[in-house]
Amino acid sequence: MRQLLIADDEKIIREGIAKFIQTSNLPVTIVGKAANGRQALEMMHATHPDLVIIDITMPAITGLDVIEQAKEFLPASKFIIVSGHDSFPFAQKAIELGAFHYLLKPIKRNQLLSVVEHALETLSKDEDIIGANGTTITSVPDASNGTVCEKALAYINTHHCDSNMSLNLVADKFHISQSYLTRIIKKSTNLSFTEYLNELRIKQAIFFLSTREDLLIAQIAELVGYSSQHYFSRVFKNHTGVSPIEYRNEKRG
Repeated sequence: MRQLLIADDEKIIREGIAKFIQTSNLPVTIVGKAANGRQALEMMHATHPDLVIIDITMPAITGLDVIEQAKEFLPASKFIIVSGHDSFPFAQKAIELGAFHYLLKPIKRNQLLSVVEHALETLSKDEDIIGANGTTITSVPDASNGTVCEKALAYINTHHCDSNMSLNLVADKFHISQSYLTRIIKKSTNLSFTEYLNELRIKQAIFFLSTREDLLIAQIAELVGYSSQHYFSRVFKNHTGVSPIEYRNEKRG
């Protein structure tokens, strides 16, 4: 069972989210319900949750500040933002901090459960990456242990939506050459660095296209790390066979 923490200064929201989770069949246990940012951080230190659902505007410490601080001791945890603010800058900042998703209030049960389920799947995939040679790399998100390859993949998995992500940046971070990084990523994933990065970004974009009709295609492109909507659309079509707009329209139909 995964451990889940809920943080929202509105009791009715906290209890509503908890009820949604408890009446679902998702393999999660609620380990805490925090009423403000400071309390959320205290609970995170005590319980080390795998998943956190957190409001963006709370007294004492905002949800964004909580995520920024918590990432230092919970690098593998997934953070889902819930907010009453339909603000692209808020969503962009949340993604930059490594938030998994950004949900708007009022929260719809099916949408929340879909996002939580996707987060749980991502946690499992992060912890069990199967390389082309059939070997298993465990605990990939924990960049403090393991091989250089595990650390590099963990970093890419966590920061793939960063528009500054590059082969050179990752190589410099782990003090290895770009050619060596290219080889170990290819050996582990059977993909080049760019192919692996694009695969992560397109999966995230597909999820946004499926769950966030309020976001424009250009905004989704920016959120998942592409500075050019045209380039994003080209990469998306290469991966899926359709453009982002066509994909969204098919989902609506």
